[in-house]
Amino acid sequence: VAASARAFYLGGYMIACTSSPGCLFAAPFAVLGSIGVVGQAVNIQKLLEGYGVQPLVFRGGRDKAPVGLVGEVTEEGLAKVQDMIDTTHKAFKRHVVDSRPVMIDKIDELATGETWLGYDALRIGLIDGITTSDEYISERIAQGFLV
Repeated sequence: VAASARAFYLGGYMIACTSSPGCLFAAPFAVLGSIGVVGQAVNIQKLLEGYGVQPLVFRGGRDKAPVGLVGEVTEEGLAKVQDMIDTTHKAFKRHVVDSRPVMIDKIDELATGETWLGYDALRIGLIDGITTSDEYISERIAQGFLV
């Protein structure tokens, strides 16, 4: 069972979607989704060179850190980083579909990085029901379950 009063997005949704079928819940104002991947980098190579500073980068492996804070930014390096992002996004989508087969026909439509509030997330199949974790636990106790 997974239940959230606030948020299941980014890695939170990745973990929550592995709950048992029918057992993924969120509160009405919880934020859910964000099935996507982002990577950001700042490169200050040219700024440092403008001050006469020559940063040195040492790598143990040709593909280690293709784009970083310092060092030359190449088209090849940018392509490698984008490929890593795309590969990770595909793996994230596959993980969601493997964990929630109900998503198989709509994963490409929903895996844009967008987020939804509880009732919209329920409508599109990201969750199985609307409740808070406190409400869920109280209901189970009232039904005689040991929680």
